[in-house]
Amino acid sequence: MLPVGLIGAGEEWESTWRPAILAQSRLKVAAVYDPIAVRGESAARDFEVPHVSSVRELLARKNLRGVLVLETGWLGTWAAREANRRHKPILVTQRAVSFPELAAVGEGEIEDLGLQPDLRKRYTPSTIRLRELTATTLGSIDFISIQGAASNGSDVWALAELIDWCRFVVQSSVVKLTAEWQETDSAPVRLVRLLFRREKAGKPIAAEIRLRPPEESRANGGFTAEVACATGTIWVRDNRRIGWRTNEDSRDEELSDDRSSAHVQLDLFARRLVGAPVPAATLDDVRVALRLANEATGDADL
Repeated sequence: MLPVGLIGAGEEWESTWRPAILAQSRLKVAAVYDPIAVRGESAARDFEVPHVSSVRELLARKNLRGVLVLETGWLGTWAAREANRRHKPILVTQRAVSFPELAAVGEGEIEDLGLQPDLRKRYTPSTIRLRELTATTLGSIDFISIQGAASNGSDVWALAELIDWCRFVVQSSVVKLTAEWQETDSAPVRLVRLLFRREKAGKPIAAEIRLRPPEESRANGGFTAEVACATGTIWVRDNRRIGWRTNEDSRDEELSDDRSSAHVQLDLFARRLVGAPVPAATLDDVRVALRLANEATGDADL
């Protein structure tokens, strides 16, 4: 197994990352640091490994193949930059480091392939199943329609995540983006239209993203998608529920037993640590998605 350091055992530790680490067989936690010492000590006891007093002390451990940066407190992007300086590949979450801040770090300070961002929408059971269906039963994608959740503050990262999800599902780059406000019965909705380089029957594949107001998002859930394909339609209902229909068949699937997004990402990270070519997300994916989201919102300063 590959020894990795753990930075941050905070709010998502028990519900998301600890179960995923225990479920996979390639990585083992070898040392722990947390900005709140009592949390770090608890996680270290759980894995029967040393608890260290600083990020520098953790990164100085020569046996570590990589580092899971899950929560950093006030340290922000420094932990990512310091790991890069010491040539330690990292998997980093948005909770640990604001991805807009991370994307703004100079390209010379963080090597793109040395950092794997937690773009968790890409690797949910529903998204993985959608990719399987478009490769087999339902065929290539014609059109995507997404209902997403706006945030109470800036919509930039909420929109960037959905743009990245579309790029991942279509497996193509965006060649055109337009944005407008669409009136609805309740409140205006931001509507973003994307055209991709990949074409079907001579026409580019298209996607529409609608960001609902925060109050509607709380009532209706954070993310749903309808994907029109060559021989049918797929509905992503949430992270673990998907429905699909063809002329011959119609199904609703509960994916409760499938690997979590965190588990999939840990597996990709492990394969990357041993030099295997893997389709894991990179910092460049974050930068591209944010650039497009900034263009859609007219916020060039983010």
